[in-house]
Amino acid sequence: MADFWNLIVQSNTFNFIIMLVIFVMLWQKLDITSKVEGMKLEIAEFIEKSKREKELATKHLQDAEKSVENLDNEIKEKLDKSKLMAQNVFHEIQDMANKSIEKIEANVDKIINNETRKVNTKLSHSTADSAINLATTKLQEMFAQNPELHNKQINEAIETLDRITWTK
Repeated sequence: MADFWNLIVQSNTFNFIIMLVIFVMLWQKLDITSKVEGMKLEIAEFIEKSKREKELATKHLQDAEKSVENLDNEIKEKLDKSKLMAQNVFHEIQDMANKSIEKIEANVDKIINNETRKVNTKLSHSTADSAINLATTKLQEMFAQNPELHNKQINEAIETLDRITWTK
């Protein structure tokens, strides 16, 4: 019997059965079934959550695709509007600049005319002063050479004053 017992203990089948019994006891002791079921539930919840997130991401992607669908046309329209506005602003600035230039030119013409008048007036005064000085010098020379002429001019001036009638 001892040989039989040694044969059983040394046999793989017996060792396998003992190992199965130990596993079953551990399985029951550690409640592995409920843990495996819990893990199955967690995995199922994770899969469901992943499906929901995938659907949500797909929806967001479709919304983004719809919003980007006409983006090229919208950008082109906005660029065209911007170009038109820029041209309008350019023309307005150009018109304002032309008007300013015209006003400046008119003011420059006025200033040139005024300065020309001033120069002409100064020149006329200077010419008149020179003529008067020249005439005075000539008269003084003539009166110095001919004293009777001086007396004659004085008498004519007095006669002219006598002819003027004074009214009060």
